[in-house]
Amino acid sequence: MQIKDNSTQRSSAQNTLNDEYICPTCGKSRKREAVICGVKYSFHVMCECEKKEQELAKKEQKDFDKMRKIEKLKSLSLLGERYKAATFSNSKTGINPNFDIAFNRCKKYCEVYEETVKNGCGIYLFGDKGVGKTHLTACMANFLLSKCVPALFTNLFEISKAVKSTFNRESSQTEQILIQKFSNIDVLFFDDLGTEIFTKTSGETWLQGLLFDFINI
Repeated sequence: MQIKDNSTQRSSAQNTLNDEYICPTCGKSRKREAVICGVKYSFHVMCECEKKEQELAKKEQKDFDKMRKIEKLKSLSLLGERYKAATFSNSKTGINPNFDIAFNRCKKYCEVYEETVKNGCGIYLFGDKGVGKTHLTACMANFLLSKCVPALFTNLFEISKAVKSTFNRESSQTEQILIQKFSNIDVLFFDDLGTEIFTKTSGETWLQGLLFDFINI
């Protein structure tokens, strides 16, 4: 009769199991034991290395989700190739004093956007053509988008075109639904606001009501 000694196998298996609880970085055991109602339990606990790895993974996922949200928000804005990279940091100042004043006020508005948006405060840029109004507006939009603030850079022509598309019977959305989508935007930037011409004979007087609706959201 042969008797097999399994003690060596059990010892080897136990060592393998214990190795699984040893952190390969710091060498500390990640195994804890407790006796509950007379029964001995073993459970896993994280060492500092594993905690850091988990925090890093969460940060990377958070950054990834943030970038996806920013890109999605940017895709909705009509910034175009010319202005999609416009920022306060790459803007040239010190040339025109009036531009510098507007630049500082626009930047400050964005830096305290939580208060400005909460209090319903807006900002209006005016001046001659070519002085940098659109550039500053794009800087503001890009700043807020980088902070994942729902912001939209557009103009009344594009909005009216979108609304008109809902008049088609085959359209999947109504004018009210479209306006509701815009109401979910925290900050709405209108480019060249005030340059539109409204006449009683143009058939476009409804744009006046539409403009009021958007500003009054």
